[in-house]
Amino acid sequence: MGERVITVIGMGPGELDYITPIAWSKAKEASILIGSDRLLDLFPNSKAKKISISSKMRLVVDGLEEIKDEKVAVLVSGDPGLFSLLGMIKEKIDAEYIDVIPGISAAQILFSKSLTSWDDVAFISLHGRVGKVDRLLEAAKKNRRLAVFNGPDFTADRIAESLIAAGYDGIAVIGQQLSYSDETVEEMTLKELGERKGIEMAVILLNITDGRQMHG
Repeated sequence: MGERVITVIGMGPGELDYITPIAWSKAKEASILIGSDRLLDLFPNSKAKKISISSKMRLVVDGLEEIKDEKVAVLVSGDPGLFSLLGMIKEKIDAEYIDVIPGISAAQILFSKSLTSWDDVAFISLHGRVGKVDRLLEAAKKNRRLAVFNGPDFTADRIAESLIAAGYDGIAVIGQQLSYSDETVEEMTLKELGERKGIEMAVILLNITDGRQMHG
């Protein structure tokens, strides 16, 4: 690779209005577009070669180092610096060949909706991760404010139950479908969250109080 050719582009939380002009511009310059099917569908008229990572993420990233003399744009949801493919790409491609275009994260939408700052918040993803409970409780030991991305494999009620069992109490702000027309933002206690079933994909801002270590 003789020049910088891999551009990792943050495509925002979902709603088109939250995609920055520079993100659109850089994506349209690419000769190869890589991303989820949802993000690739944003460019129906593009002449770029499109490569879906929806079912073969690691295989596609491993193949990046073989691409020569192409302008490659890797489209990621939210911001590249927050639980995206950027870390995986840096394992394969030297930093001098990577450009990053920041985007707006779903977490930023939740912070704005709840009128709160995020300069003292620790971020954690429990979506598709191993050791979820340990990861959650380790973060809770060190921080009183957490922004948690969850998934179907670790629903919001299980997050609340795990924290309560470890002796924590507090308030949760739950954002679902953030940036879309059907978004919801709700505030409730950890106890109330533990009684709510079916919250599978959300960003959850946890303000933990009365921490009492029962484990570790």
